[in-house]
Amino acid sequence: MEGTSAPENLVEVVSTVPSKAPDRTIKYVFKTSDKATFEAVQLWEGDHGAYSVCMSAQAGCRYGCTHCATTFARTPFVRNLQGHEIVAAVEQVEANVRDEQGPLAWVDFAGVGDAAANWAHVTTAARTITGRGLAREVKVTSIAPQAWVRSLLKPEAWLPNRFMFSLHGADAAQRRVVIPRADDPTAVLPLWAAAADLRPVVLNYVLCEHNTRPDDEAALTDLLTPYAGRFLLLRLSSFNPVQGSPLRPSTRETEFIAAISRELTGWTVAHHSSAGRATASACGQLRASILELGPPADAANRDIG
Repeated sequence: MEGTSAPENLVEVVSTVPSKAPDRTIKYVFKTSDKATFEAVQLWEGDHGAYSVCMSAQAGCRYGCTHCATTFARTPFVRNLQGHEIVAAVEQVEANVRDEQGPLAWVDFAGVGDAAANWAHVTTAARTITGRGLAREVKVTSIAPQAWVRSLLKPEAWLPNRFMFSLHGADAAQRRVVIPRADDPTAVLPLWAAAADLRPVVLNYVLCEHNTRPDDEAALTDLLTPYAGRFLLLRLSSFNPVQGSPLRPSTRETEFIAAISRELTGWTVAHHSSAGRATASACGQLRASILELGPPADAANRDIG
């Protein structure tokens, strides 16, 4: 079943969970005709006066990131979503907001799964979404493996309007605690910078106890200083704890943000506070709750080496 689905697979809403006003967020769980499930989140972008959608690229994910609820579900990966399934989900969300505001401001492939691991279907869906006027722009979030980024640098490559690449560590060992299959930052950053010459790129760094120690401030500053002015910004994101994860929120978050903002000259540094802590809205959390896909028996016993 992995990687394929029936050509005429239908997509239906299993559940929706609205947040409390004035946030105006609505989280959806969709189910395909072969019972694969995935999520999308309708978000109000106040600065733009419009809604966007955080969209999944896969039914589950193989990357095993330790800050993501999908990793610790009983079905962490089912299969890739096909382009028409992604479009069908976006259509249903867009229909809910069109009368109020018109097309979605953008679709951001930042939900369950990684767009890079399903790029052919994501690009097919993205072209359809913008071609039909369902959304004005498309954005993509990814751990950004080297081979995929190299493919983006080819002259004929399709590119979204903006990228966000997940860093989460200043060296290979540290990054792989959060993203076990991640490349060495020193190897991918030159490629990421080349992609940033073509489209705006945000670097995302999740804040947890593992990567916000005093030594980590110096390591991250040393890593990123040579790239001043190349990227749109560095986003320091508060960690939203998920069941089964060995990671813990940082007790030095405020100090770390202040130090990086002060020492990393030539960069725009922003803090993204996790609204999901109160609403269990991290990627995969609603899907696990609705479908009772709690963590495997050994997941809660995992520890950071």
